[in-house]
Amino acid sequence: MIARISAHVGRDGATLTLKTGCGLVLKASTGADDGVLDDFYADYDRAFILSSEKEGYEGFVRCLGLNAGRTYEALAARFGAFCEYVLTVSDVGTGARIGGANLIAYPISSSAADAVLAINLNYVFINAASRRHGYFRRLIQDLPLATHNLLWAMHSAELSASWAGAGGVPPTFMFIEQNDPLRMSAEDYARDTDLTGLDQLARIGIWARLGAKIIDFDYVQPALSSAQSPDENLVLAVLGASGAVLSPCVLYQHLLRFFAISVLKGGDPLTDPTAGPQLAELQRLCEEGRQVNLLEAVNLARAAGDATSLRSYLSRDRGP
Repeated sequence: MIARISAHVGRDGATLTLKTGCGLVLKASTGADDGVLDDFYADYDRAFILSSEKEGYEGFVRCLGLNAGRTYEALAARFGAFCEYVLTVSDVGTGARIGGANLIAYPISSSAADAVLAINLNYVFINAASRRHGYFRRLIQDLPLATHNLLWAMHSAELSASWAGAGGVPPTFMFIEQNDPLRMSAEDYARDTDLTGLDQLARIGIWARLGAKIIDFDYVQPALSSAQSPDENLVLAVLGASGAVLSPCVLYQHLLRFFAISVLKGGDPLTDPTAGPQLAELQRLCEEGRQVNLLEAVNLARAAGDATSLRSYLSRDRGP
């Protein structure tokens, strides 16, 4: 359950404050000028340290700026309704700010799925002083419904045709990027582990116990800015997908939007040297009626032998 405490929806975006059934208060915004981004970024800047994975403040401003005006209209004409937002998380009892998140969401449909809410959880974190109190699990549980509330507040007219009478939140897939512990440099592995106090493989296991499955696809994040390089040390995972496979048609529709909006800030992913080949491969698999395997990552050994990536390690037991 989520109760709306306050809401402001205007031409330039929306700010919603939501109280969740898990004892959290989420303050979410699709704009850059109401203070939510500043509060989010102050905590985010301490939570993420690896340059390859980190979005700068101006990058967030650019992404949030795509939510409104002519830029939004042009992107929505190509991809349909969407919203990217940042949020801060507070404890309902103490009022203390305990973390934050950045997400983009949009409905997608394909030959394999209709009226699916796709979410890319770009960043999520719990502040150091608030870790190990169960906040992370509660936040992940609340994010799909909170996202539905915000997307509907922004774009109910655009979504009503496909979601009217759905009886609640449509089927939701939440995609997340994770560090591949077997591809990270020893230096990055140590720095990130030291900051969070959590081993990289243990982190994969935590997500797995929440229901995340590793997508067996050769995923590379395109460069977030002209000053950065593509990140080849990631795996893509999904929450909410039942079974052992995922439709490449769904994954294509998701990455087409995520790459275009959150990563390339309105650029064309089909011509991007990193995004384009991945989308072409997914389109080929979709046209051939193939499926993409989903890999379970609950029981990870601390040492992964001679495996060169998490995907190769996890797929060993699947057979041909």
